[in-house]
Amino acid sequence: MPSFTSVESALEFLKKNSTSLAAWRCLEDLQALLSINDPPMEVDRPLAKAPSKPKPKEVQWEFSYGCVDPPSRPTDGSERDWREARVAQLRSEQEVWETWKSPDDVLLAQQKALGDMKQLLMKVNEDRTHLKKAEVLEAMTSFFFAAKHLNRASQLRKKVSRDRRDFARLKMEKTEQRILDHALAELTYLQGRESAIKTGVYIPESDIPPGILPMDAFLKIAPEDIRQLMATASPEDPRVQLSRVKTEIHQLTQMTEGVVEAEGGLANVEREKADLSTRIDRLGPVTLNLLEAGEALASQLNLSESELAAEESELEDLAARLPQPLFNLYLSALESRKISGLSLRVKAEGSSAETDLYAEAIEGSRSLLVKEWVKRSSSMANQLQGSGRKRRGSYCTFPPRNDGTRTPKVEDPDVTHAVGSPEEWTHILNKPLKEIQALVTQVHPLSVLIQLIDSSLDPSEVSLRFSYVEGLELAFVSTEISSKPHPTFLQALLPRDDARVSPNPSTVFILKRFQPKISFEELQESLNIGKAYHWVQRVCGRRFPCRSVEGLDQMESISEVLSHCRQRLSVVADLKQLLRTKTVDIGGGFTLSKFQESQPNWTSRKEQEFQSAQACVEGELRSTVVQSVVIRFVLLIHGNHPLKRPSCFISVQKLDSAQTKKLQRSIRASLGALPEGGTSLLDCLQAMAKEANSFVESELNEDPQEQEEPTPRKRPRRRR
Repeated sequence: MPSFTSVESALEFLKKNSTSLAAWRCLEDLQALLSINDPPMEVDRPLAKAPSKPKPKEVQWEFSYGCVDPPSRPTDGSERDWREARVAQLRSEQEVWETWKSPDDVLLAQQKALGDMKQLLMKVNEDRTHLKKAEVLEAMTSFFFAAKHLNRASQLRKKVSRDRRDFARLKMEKTEQRILDHALAELTYLQGRESAIKTGVYIPESDIPPGILPMDAFLKIAPEDIRQLMATASPEDPRVQLSRVKTEIHQLTQMTEGVVEAEGGLANVEREKADLSTRIDRLGPVTLNLLEAGEALASQLNLSESELAAEESELEDLAARLPQPLFNLYLSALESRKISGLSLRVKAEGSSAETDLYAEAIEGSRSLLVKEWVKRSSSMANQLQGSGRKRRGSYCTFPPRNDGTRTPKVEDPDVTHAVGSPEEWTHILNKPLKEIQALVTQVHPLSVLIQLIDSSLDPSEVSLRFSYVEGLELAFVSTEISSKPHPTFLQALLPRDDARVSPNPSTVFILKRFQPKISFEELQESLNIGKAYHWVQRVCGRRFPCRSVEGLDQMESISEVLSHCRQRLSVVADLKQLLRTKTVDIGGGFTLSKFQESQPNWTSRKEQEFQSAQACVEGELRSTVVQSVVIRFVLLIHGNHPLKRPSCFISVQKLDSAQTKKLQRSIRASLGALPEGGTSLLDCLQAMAKEANSFVESELNEDPQEQEEPTPRKRPRRRR
């Protein structure tokens, strides 16, 4: 490895080789260069000389990083007072540092080198934001090993584009951001900040990241922050912990084996070995704890190597190619998997080749349409200008409307020849419509699949597939239960959110202009990718104005949607368990509050909403007469009807309208006889099933001849 005699050349080598362990040798040379007190120092390009000042007297000044304790950070929210006190302390330190400034160009070069080094470290921290929470926390506890962070940053830089990293940085929590700032301060400290301050270099306040504390203060507060964040970020599922443990062990192994990567002679290798052994000695207890935790988790999970590799994968290659709304959903799903404790599988499905072809087709269609419209508009404008007919404003490409207010309806042969007849205009406009329709309704080839797995439920697996249509700027969702499509599972998740009207207001104008003969519901059926609910757009990060749907602000996270799905699955499973018994005695203590807490937004005030809510459960549970009656009654209880006088909506094929009304009255009477306080759903079901069974047996077992009554003869009308 070459030796460095200037700060500029060392920084250039550091930027090009930031992922190798040899970069630490460069940082040590930088630290040695920055600690030189003598003015002679080689600089690659000359800098403007500062005005000369008299050299101060030599005073022995010893700076310790933790010698001056800053004001303690407040916990009651008075952030402004704390920042003012911190600024006052920095200004007092500035006066001390300015006495040690030198007029030489060396100090200016050192100050510029520190600024470049800070920018480089900020880029490193930006690249590290795509790590999992648990891995970020583990990295922060050992943040002084910057080689591990640089190696991780280079891997993530290949997978995720720059705009995705910016978005992920915005999604970080305040606690994580503060820990990253402290890590940056520590890295800056290791790379020569103390020696630079000793030589008199002043670091402006604007270059200091917010929230930086001295090393002793940070070490006092860092474990508490890490414990708090671990308490919120560690899920119940130990798979994430096992992934973090295995990753840390793998990185430690790479660090041990990476000594041979050092460039230069044997002296550099020995120096690298000594430095590495010091770091490993510091991490000795941590490594043992990680190994023990990894073995315990592996024995608890009994995972194979293939499953472990699949669990450790953070971002897939297709994730970087997702459209922005689906990528927002992908990150939200990964976040909810770690926080909520749900057993989820999140992946992007599709083909990268199809994505490239889709992008080329979209770009080609857009350019073709633009060229076609520009050519036709210019030709029509020239023809209108040549015909001598003037209109208000500029010439338009559409045929002039004759409203009869200014000129009578007289056919002008010149104008008709120039502008074109209505039939010709219809032909001209309809020709590019096919291309526009293909562009508007084309579905993006990549989709996001989220699978909710819970062995305690029946069915135990629900898959939500999210697709995106760029022309309409809408996201769609389709549902599969036990690998079978279930289009009605997500209906009535929010009141008045039935996907009959587009959530995006611009979609209405697009369809009215380019596809006037098709409604939004028919468009969804033709696309066959699910429904475009309002809550789907919120989950994907799109906020369209909507006042009719309540509860949208609570559905901005995919974890809320998954919790609703889990509650709905529990309702269906409990209904199945109750309805499997054909006798009157239904076991179990299934109370009404469980239904009300699972779906509080269901309502039956409108017939349409009742039908949509009814389809969610009725599709799989209709088999016998009594079961169909029970299902309808339970769904009406969801609509907050009083238990004493429920509205029973009964529709049985074997009963006519008179018998149905009679059964309804008998069920109301049986339920009215129940006690008012503490009535459970089990009591209601038992009373209703008993009354329905007795009524159906009595009505259907009667002799048809006895039921037929003689019809009275009609008297003939008298003629006047």
